[in-house]
Amino acid sequence: MFKNFGKVFKFTFKNATSSRSYRVFTIIVMLLLLVAPGLIFFVSNKNKEEAEEKIEACGTNTVYVVDEYAKDTDFSFLNYVGEENYSAIKYKTFGSVDQALAEIEKLQRKDIFILDITKDSEGNLCADIILPKETKLEKDKVRNFLKLIDKSGQIFTLSALGLDIQKLSSLSVGYDSTVYTSTGYSSGKSYSVEKTEAAEANEEKVEENGLTVRENDAVKGYLPVVRVILTYANVMLLYFLILSYSTALSQNVVLEKANKLMDTMLVSVKPEALILGKFLGASCAGLLQMILWVGALLGGVFGGFEIVCKLMDTTYNPAIVLIKALSGLGVFKPISIIIAIVGLIAGFLIFMALAAIGGSISSTREEAQSNASIYVLVLVASFFAVFLCGGLDSTQVVEWLYYVPTIAALMLPAGIITNALTTLQAALSMGLMVIVSVVLIIIAGRLYKMMSLYKGNKISLGKALKMLITNK
Repeated sequence: MFKNFGKVFKFTFKNATSSRSYRVFTIIVMLLLLVAPGLIFFVSNKNKEEAEEKIEACGTNTVYVVDEYAKDTDFSFLNYVGEENYSAIKYKTFGSVDQALAEIEKLQRKDIFILDITKDSEGNLCADIILPKETKLEKDKVRNFLKLIDKSGQIFTLSALGLDIQKLSSLSVGYDSTVYTSTGYSSGKSYSVEKTEAAEANEEKVEENGLTVRENDAVKGYLPVVRVILTYANVMLLYFLILSYSTALSQNVVLEKANKLMDTMLVSVKPEALILGKFLGASCAGLLQMILWVGALLGGVFGGFEIVCKLMDTTYNPAIVLIKALSGLGVFKPISIIIAIVGLIAGFLIFMALAAIGGSISSTREEAQSNASIYVLVLVASFFAVFLCGGLDSTQVVEWLYYVPTIAALMLPAGIITNALTTLQAALSMGLMVIVSVVLIIIAGRLYKMMSLYKGNKISLGKALKMLITNK
């Protein structure tokens, strides 16, 4: 059935990869993917000071406060919030805004603003900034002071309402009762303390993968989120690859029909072998490009990671921290990456086989273009099935989706990388995709023969099905 398909494969593959545009485009994208990750790691690197978000200075070292609820409160506690630019500001309280403005005018100061604390109609606390006339302060800088208030949180609110923080702490005085075990009482450790220490000791035990029990629990919590993100990425990648290469395949399949070479080809090569050769030739051209790009990306990520880590302190580099976190989740296991790539290839081949069917039933390139709906509709249906049937649900794994070949094509790589499937389940899923691809290629070959040898003759549905089954 597939005799001599190798000649067709070699011709199709050579024809697809020998063009200058194919090679130049492949090399340019490879270089970009190889260099870009390292540049991102380098640019995103920060030192400790840059990493810690600081509130910019407000432009003054003196603030007048008008607060009818806290006339005696010393707002200098804001100097101890932990902001470098607000650690030495002088605060002075006034009974009214007019008094504060008069003081500023008397001193002829142009670098002081007034913090007016009031309540709105609903009883919510409001902190407004009032700038005197002829002030030299910039409005944008003055707004930074409001960030300091937000950072201080409830401490500012309680103080602004005139409540003494130190006195409030005395309201929490009450009674205490403790439960001891016989061994804990002699050592002064309560039952709750003993229980906590035992739990912490267990959580710090290092398991086989080098992570502690506590870290492994965190891994289990984050893996579903990573799976959703990777599924999105896989869906977008396959969508791009299928739309890019399936059209070229369907156009290639119909080539001999359009050039009147069909009769000559069918004498030396059977239809199934012809379709298989074209299918593998076009698919391998696309897969070669994809594998080179994926390899360049992985090389860029890990190579850039190692180089940047050796050249500088990456403690506060968010991109490096992300890679380390994903590594801790087991996302970058070599065997998982290899199996995921194989799964991606298997999924890609299914849709390429559907594209071959679209070309087989077409007589011209225009028909092949219109028949693209065969694989586009299946792709769109699978796309929505992933979304609507729980394929992107981070709370659970819907296993049956991995056994529907066209849907599994979009989900399998992410499922493998995040350990959502066992090796046996992944092998079964990929096996089903390969079997379906082979069956589709056989169907495409028989459709090609049927549409070629019976051109011009009316074929009933029953006769067509008989030809597909018996190949006669």
